[in-house]
Amino acid sequence: MIKAVIFDVDGLLADTEPLHFLAWKKALEKYCIKLAKSDFMKVAGIGTTPTAAYIARKYALDSEVIKKEKIEIYARLIKKV
Repeated sequence: MIKAVIFDVDGLLADTEPLHFLAWKKALEKYCIKLAKSDFMKVAGIGTTPTAAYIARKYALDSEVIKKEKIEIYARLIKKV
């Protein structure tokens, strides 16, 4: 009899970090910002909301707007995985 199931698709079964980086990069392009991999790596894995806050502070953007844009881009990218 199964007593428990642990399931974590984001990063465990699929390497999604490159897709998250690409989504952030594309979201920032409309603001003429080139996101460096080194900047992304400072916040990789901490979640979309804290990453949006970091990026918003660094580049003087609205964190909610940039988060929404990133989520929409990521949703399109992940469909290809």
